[in-house]
Amino acid sequence: PRKKKRSDLQVPAMVKEQWDKGTEEKNEMAQLLMDTNWCKDLFLTQLELVIKKKLKVKITRNEGWFSESELRMELKWTPGRIAGVKKVCEQSPDTHIRSNRYDGVLEYWVIVKEAAEHTESLTQEEI
Repeated sequence: PRKKKRSDLQVPAMVKEQWDKGTEEKNEMAQLLMDTNWCKDLFLTQLELVIKKKLKVKITRNEGWFSESELRMELKWTPGRIAGVKKVCEQSPDTHIRSNRYDGVLEYWVIVKEAAEHTESLTQEEI
């Protein structure tokens, strides 16, 4: 005969979804359960607030292929910074160094600038 599932272990879908996200979320949930003194109702209320708070990060990168002379003339980078670019690119030559198809000049894949925009949304319901 098949075992019957324990109905006392069933949890709301939001709890299971949060649990399935990974170790960090599981540890946070365990800490929240201890912080709420093992009170199931308070735990579920607090967990719902945690889930509703979302942080979004949008990263914008200006990147592309540049020859050594383009780094120096167009971007006005210093010789030290150009040496740093070459050193990093030489660690992954298959993906970060190419020969220009028109004149054969070596080009390096460079991230010129990175910018991040953080947005946080918080939906909180008063009880």
